[in-house]
Amino acid sequence: MWQLLRNILLLLVLFIVVQVWLYQGRTEIANMRPKSLQEVDEVKIAILWPFSVAEIPPTYIREGVELAVEEINQSGGLRGKPVRVVYFDNQGDAERNAELSRQISGDMSFNALIGSYFSGLALDTLVATQAKSLFYVIIGAEAPNLASYSFRNMVRPHFTTSDYIEALANLLICRQHKKLAIIQDQSDYAAVSSAELTKIFKDLGGESTTERIVPTWVNDFREVLIEKPIEQADVLYLTVSYEQMPYLLKQIKEFGIEAELYGSPGLLHNNTPEILGPVSEDLHLLTPYKEMAVWAINESPSPDETEERSLVKAESGTLAEAFYKKFLDKYGKGPDVWAREIFDGILLYAEAVKQTGTLESTALFANIRFHEGWNLTKGKVQFSTDGDLINDRFFLIQVRNGAFIMPNGERPVETCQKP
Repeated sequence: MWQLLRNILLLLVLFIVVQVWLYQGRTEIANMRPKSLQEVDEVKIAILWPFSVAEIPPTYIREGVELAVEEINQSGGLRGKPVRVVYFDNQGDAERNAELSRQISGDMSFNALIGSYFSGLALDTLVATQAKSLFYVIIGAEAPNLASYSFRNMVRPHFTTSDYIEALANLLICRQHKKLAIIQDQSDYAAVSSAELTKIFKDLGGESTTERIVPTWVNDFREVLIEKPIEQADVLYLTVSYEQMPYLLKQIKEFGIEAELYGSPGLLHNNTPEILGPVSEDLHLLTPYKEMAVWAINESPSPDETEERSLVKAESGTLAEAFYKKFLDKYGKGPDVWAREIFDGILLYAEAVKQTGTLESTALFANIRFHEGWNLTKGKVQFSTDGDLINDRFFLIQVRNGAFIMPNGERPVETCQKP
């Protein structure tokens, strides 16, 4: 008995010693990291992204980064210190992402890390950067719970899945939809977002919801589409992979299903109508960027020019307009959502550093949270106490004649009024 207690006590002491050693190691790393601009010759930012993942439609992340860095450096840098970026490809793999996150966080020459894209990967990056006091700007990862772990070194300058789903549910009810059907793949993202949409839709008065899960390798959806709840639904929410979406949309039209079609945030790319083809006609999405439809209209003029295509114009003199023009001039194409997101993320970090003169992660976190009126391409924004963007608005866009339009004009979906 005493021998057992003695062994337990020894293990407890050993555990405490190891934890103290790890804490001291983290503290030493944190103390070694430069805390002010005066201690560095340049501000070095790591860009962590699944550059080589084929499933993601081509994104303009590198272009968005290049444009942001060019703009900062041409205007004098951060209080005279130039910005330099280094790219890392996590390949969409959790183990590789965790390894790279630890590698970057442990390198004292880096002053910030930006990116990740997938929510499951971003959590590992959060843990690694917090442990080594490296500031982290989340781009792409939309899981709402990322900001609920009390991290004090991160900011996320874009909407979460919950923001999108709540806005969508309210819009569906406002548009008098009663019967919702969801077709989803097996991803964790689809499971969480579908469950949340089902709950909110019912809470708001929706009469019925149906969820059908399909394997990610399936391209034949006939067994699902012949089910009565799918046939009788007046609105369908589709959250499947990009590879599956053309097949699903084609078969929905072949079966004569007349429900309104809504897609997930994963389809928010300027070239979605082109990638999916004619079967994407009338597909609806929500976007926080009203200019997204304008940019798509400018780049993909339809043979049938309608009045709807002139309903919206980028506001003159805004950062959004300047960003679009610079991007178009430099690359000969308009920016996508991700180019804009990462451009905003880098500018936000740069502005916080310029205002404070500090590189210390918790000080930057506090500055971003409590300062109002950050000027990003989406307009004036502010952040909650946990580092998430607040009061983001969404706009309805729809595929029409091979390009995005805004059927409701510039009215946010939050202003929807029941007929």
